[in-house]
This record gives sequence, C-alpha cells and structure tokens, in this order.
Amino acid sequence: MCNVKLNGLIAISFAALSIVNGSVAAEPHSRSSNVCKGSLTSAYKSCRLDANEEFALATGKCLNVPSRSERKRCANEAKREQREAAEVCKESRAFRKDLCKDFGPGAYAPEIVVSNFLSPEQAAASPNPYLPLVPGTIWKYEGGGESIVVTVTSDTRVIQGITTTIVTDVVSIGGKVVEDTHDYYAQDLGGNVWYFGERVLNYDEEGYLEDLDGSFIAGKDGAKPGIAMKANPQIGDKYRQEFALREAEDVAEIISLTGDGTTPAAACGGGCLVIEETLPAEPDVVEHKYYVPGIGFVFGFDQEAGERTEQLIEYTTP
Repeated sequence: MCNVKLNGLIAISFAALSIVNGSVAAEPHSRSSNVCKGSLTSAYKSCRLDANEEFALATGKCLNVPSRSERKRCANEAKREQREAAEVCKESRAFRKDLCKDFGPGAYAPEIVVSNFLSPEQAAASPNPYLPLVPGTIWKYEGGGESIVVTVTSDTRVIQGITTTIVTDVVSIGGKVVEDTHDYYAQDLGGNVWYFGERVLNYDEEGYLEDLDGSFIAGKDGAKPGIAMKANPQIGDKYRQEFALREAEDVAEIISLTGDGTTPAAACGGGCLVIEETLPAEPDVVEHKYYVPGIGFVFGFDQEAGERTEQLIEYTTP
C-alpha cells in the first residue's frame, strides 16, 4: 500500500502509548473528541486517494497501448474500476459508522499487560476449546478449489512483551502454495485467545513471492491486537479480532451457540458456536464460521454466495 501525504488533511489526535511495568496503556482523549469518527474519516480519505492514484497510474499505462481501440477500451476499464473503488470507499465508510455506534466514540486501545497472559506451555495445558493452542494440532480444510493446512507449532514470537504461539496457515491450489501465513496467538488468564498479527507470504501461479499483503504486527504502524476467540462466548457479543486501519479490521459477533452441520471430520450435533465475521474493506462479505468445542473451526458459510467456503476434512491431535 502506498503512503500518500497530503497537506490540508484534518489532523487526528491519536492516543499516545506508554509502556509501564510490561503494560501498554493509552492516555485519554478529551471528552469532546470522537476518535472513531475521526478514524473513519481519515480511512475514507485514504481510500479515495488510493482509488485516484490507481486511476492515474492506469491512465498512464493506457496511453502506451499502440492500438487506438485498445487504448479506448483500456481507458474505459480504468474509469470503471475507479468508480467501483470509490463506491467501495463509501460502503466502507458507512460500515465503519455502524461500528462506531456499536463500539462507541472512543479510541480502540486494548490494555496489554504481560502478567495477564499465559505462557505458551500454560495455554497448551489449559486450552480454549474453540481455539486450542496445543502444539502438534493440525486441521486440514478444503473448499473453493483450495487446500488449507493449519498447524499449531511450538515456535514463538514475542510481540508487545507477550510470548505468542505461532500457528501456520498454508493455502495451496493444485498442489502449489499460494499463501503461507504465520498467525500469532496468545491466551490470557481468563481463557480468551488474542490475535497479535500475522506474517503473510502471497505467491503467484509460478511459485514466486508476490507480496506480503495482509501482514501486520500489533504495536507497529498503529496496529493493535484483538480477540480471536472468547473464553465464554455469549450471543450478542461483538468485538474486534484485529485492528490495523485499512489493512486488518475483522469484526466478530456471536450469533448462535446451537449451530448445526457436518463435515467429513466433525459434526456440530446442534452444539456449534457460530460467529459472524465482517470487515470494512469488503462490506458485502459476511461469513458465518462454525466451531465444535474441543476441535475448533469446522466450516465457514458465505452468506452472499449461499455456500460453504471451506470445511474440515481431517483433524489431528498430538
């Protein structure tokens, strides 16, 4: 993503972070400030700038097309893509406005205290039933032409003073790896699993590294951790799973504790936790994810397409 500086943008006062005794705390804003509204305004401006930048670049490329008819076709395509991008920016702004109603006007500033988190060994000994961080656990999924292998490793990474467990997520199409992700999780004393970021390697069809889109680390470039899985999920709970403005903003809401469905490797039996996941960058995408206690994620369902996204075909414990 290209960073664009523009004189005249409204200055937004972000929370200053300080680290005290291993914790990260935010200095309070004035009572009159609406940080959530300010953030969505800045995100909208950034989105529109990106759309215009892409249009300008595409126009320059079109000018170098030899054929007049192809140049015209290229220019029309560039205009169409700009209009579509602008519309997504508007939809994302509306989505974020709704989130401000849900979460309030204040800054998103979760307090991270090292002593409130379990070590990876402690988390493995007392795992969250819906997201067990037990090294050696492997989930294999298939769907949409993709094969996905998720593995809890014994590797760790320290982020914001917290020792996180590295969970690998490898996506393949036709036997070729197209995405290789390291997800960073940690479990707190209450049993909630937190998400501290991800390192994403995206590959092209020839196996060459294409980009790192989707990557973020809590504590860097304004990114903050979120809750990947609650210890005691209740219907109506709504929370941020991650927060890196315009990069990673997944939001989860608990919609059922009695979901049903089967896969080749697991069955809900009417007792699945169902979480609805949405994100501002793709406001039309709504996925329902089903979790079996003691196993974890078993299948996803795309609400717009009316079909499953992926399903568990094999589950292995150490």
